[in-house]
Parts: sequence; C-alpha cells; structure tokens
Amino acid sequence: MAARTAFQNLAGRLAIAVGATALSLCAHVAPAAAADPIKVGIVVPLSGAQAGSGELVLRGYRLHIDEVNASGGVAGRKIELFTEDDRADATTSTSAVEKLISQRGVVAILGSYGSAPTTTGSDVSERHKIPYIAAHAGELRLHQRGLRFFFNIHPGGPPRDVALATFFAEVLKPKSVAGLHSNQAWSIEGMKTLATALKEKAGVEIRQDEFPANTPDMSGQLTRIKAGKPDLVSLYGLDSDNATFLRQALELGLNPRHISVLGDVRASKAAAGLNFDTVLMCDDWFVGLPGAENEKYERLYRTKFPKDTPDRFAVKAYAAAQVLVDALKRARSIDGQGVRDALSATDIPTPVGQAKFKEDGQRLGTFVVAQYQKGAPVVVYPESARTSDAQLRNWRGFR
Repeated sequence: MAARTAFQNLAGRLAIAVGATALSLCAHVAPAAAADPIKVGIVVPLSGAQAGSGELVLRGYRLHIDEVNASGGVAGRKIELFTEDDRADATTSTSAVEKLISQRGVVAILGSYGSAPTTTGSDVSERHKIPYIAAHAGELRLHQRGLRFFFNIHPGGPPRDVALATFFAEVLKPKSVAGLHSNQAWSIEGMKTLATALKEKAGVEIRQDEFPANTPDMSGQLTRIKAGKPDLVSLYGLDSDNATFLRQALELGLNPRHISVLGDVRASKAAAGLNFDTVLMCDDWFVGLPGAENEKYERLYRTKFPKDTPDRFAVKAYAAAQVLVDALKRARSIDGQGVRDALSATDIPTPVGQAKFKEDGQRLGTFVVAQYQKGAPVVVYPESARTSDAQLRNWRGFR
C-alpha cells in the first residue's frame, strides 16, 4: 500500500510537472500562431492580350499591401500574397481561384481584370464562402447573381454611361453622334445604355458600329463614320483601342468637333506622339484629382515607380487592397465569413472616392468627365467637381 501511495504521489507530481510544461509551451506557441501571416490570393492576367493591364492591377494591389506590411501588418500579422495568372480567361480564372482557396488556404481573393474572369472566379469564391473583391469589372450582370461574398470597387457601367450622356446633352449639345464599340459584352452594354440615355435626354440617336477588341485596324469603321460627318464620336474600347482609333482617325482625316473615349488615352504605348488636347474621358478617377487619399496614392506611386504616371488600373486595385486591409483589421475572425461581414460594413475614403457597398456588393461611386487640356486631364463635369470649363474646339491630333 505504501508503495502504491508513493507511486501515486510520484505520478501526480509528474502529471503536474507535465501539465505545467505544456502550459508553458502553449504560452510560447500561442504568440507564434498569432503571428502567422494572413494569406490573400490575387488573380490577374500576367500573360495573354491583357497582360499589360494585369501587371498594373497587380502593381496597385502590392503597392498598398507592401505599405501595410512595412508598418507591421494587421495586428502584428503580415499579409502573404499568392498570385495566379488567369490570362483574363474565364475558364483559367475558375481553376486559379480554386487553387488559391483549396491549396493555399487564402481568406480572401483580390480579383482579376475584366468581367468574364471575374464572373467565373467569384462564382468559385462564393461556393467556398471566401470574399472576392473585384477592381476592374463593370458589367451589370455581376451584381444580378445574388452573391453574398462578392464586392466590387468599380461603381458599374450604367452610372458612367448615364453621366456621359448627361454631359453630352447639357454641355456639348451635339446634333449627330457616332458610337464605336468593341465586341466585348461590357462595351456593347455600355454603348446601349449611352444611346438610350442620350435619346431620352437630348432626342439624339447614336449611329453605332462595332470592331474586334484589340484590333490593329479600324479603317473600315472610321471610313463609315467619316461619311456621316458626326459632331461627336464616342468610343467604348480598351486603352489599346483608344490609341488605334485616334491614330487612324488622323490618317483618314476624321475630325469631328468632339471625341470621347473611356479611360486614359495615354495608357497605351501606341498613343505615343499623339496630342490628346480636347479629348474627353469618363471615369471615377483621373491623375491629379484633389483629395488627401489620392495625393497619398500618387505620392507612393511616384516614389515606387518614378518613371511612370500614376495609373487608373493600379489605383482601383490599390483601393481594393485598402478595403480588404480595413476589413481584416475590423473582422471578428480572420476567416471567410468574418472578413465578409467586415467588408459589408465598409465605409472608408480611398483615392477613387468613398468605399461603401450596396447590398449587391457594388461600390457607390461618382463618375466625372475629364478633358485633356495642355497635356493633362482636368475635370469639366459635373459642376460640383469641375476644375475647368470644357474646351469646345476640334481635336488637332499630332503635336
């Protein structure tokens, strides 16, 4: 009995010692676990026709995440990025998002360039209940799917198209308009909305023509437009399409009173040597817009990329990364559901304006019309944001 008691006492002391050691080890392990990186996935086209735009989107994501990590991360945890190339292809984007979630264990996805890959990628993300934040996808259908884990920095195409039609009707007052759009779904949708809104606001029909996206030759379409002698030509295409349009318009002698494009015509290298003065653009951001958040973004961008002008693709991605980091800081748990709940309550300033989402995940945003004047874009509409009057004179082409 005495031997058994002694043994029990020894066992008890050993159990206490082992327990204390385990608690001590847990005390050391817990902080290490808390310091594990937060895994975030990025899906962008890094090869294929949209690789240039994809690189700029990736640049914007990294610009903000690097800034956050350099400042200590989120509650002491660095953000670890995993990047997949989806070639802006819907099928490839599906597998890329699946890999990031299933193999990498990411808690959120920073999305692709374009509506097609964004649609399929966010479908996968929704199935796994992992938030997907898009930076460059504007089609209306994205927000008609009833998704709960999809959030979009782009304020959407229809508000942009209506804003542009309103500017045409109130300021330009054209009597004849030609519309030229690419064969992409977003471009077709945008031109249709623009035409409907302009008809309602000014009673003017838009004569429409179509071209293949990224085409090197629009001469057939431009010849038809020239024959119609329109006051205004409005182009819905990619940045490379803007450059092709302007260059061939010069070659063919097409010189309407007003030219309108989407985005920044300087973004394509093919536009080198062109004079952009009086060309009109519509977007929710342009370089040089006033405001503390945009000034900070442009300063960071110029410091990191001193040879480049702050970019519209990068700025939306930067804003998307801002929104994600803000949600990570507020989330009750760093998992898909926790991050999603925090994203739905977002209300923060970004370089592209206040980030606050509607129930369908689309950001509430404001579009402005800008015009190149003396080599730089200035806001000419609406009145509340105007920094200069619109110059109502014909475009002159080359410098």
